[in-house]
Amino acid sequence: MLSYVNPENYFRVANGTIIKGLMELDNSLENVGEETFKYHVNDYRNDFSTWIRDAIKDEKLANELLLTKDKCRTQVLVLRKIVQILGDKDE
Repeated sequence: MLSYVNPENYFRVANGTIIKGLMELDNSLENVGEETFKYHVNDYRNDFSTWIRDAIKDEKLANELLLTKDKCRTQVLVLRKIVQILGDKDE
C-alpha cells in the first residue's frame, strides 16, 4: 500500500502537486494550504477519500476520511495508516 499507484491514478492537487502514493499524500497534506485543502474536501466532496478508495484500494481509510473535513485530522488518519502498514512489515 505504500508503493506508488499506476500513473493514470496519480492524484493531481489543485495547486499542481502530483501525489503518487500514500506517503506523498501525507507530505502534501503537511504543505498544502487551507484553501487548496478545502477545494478537495468540502460539503460536496472528499477527493482524498475517493482517491484512497479507487487508487489505493483501502475502503476503511476512505470511509474514515469521509467523516472529516479537517486538514489536521485527515493527515492524522493518513499518517496512522502509514504507521500501521510499516508496523505490519516489521512483524
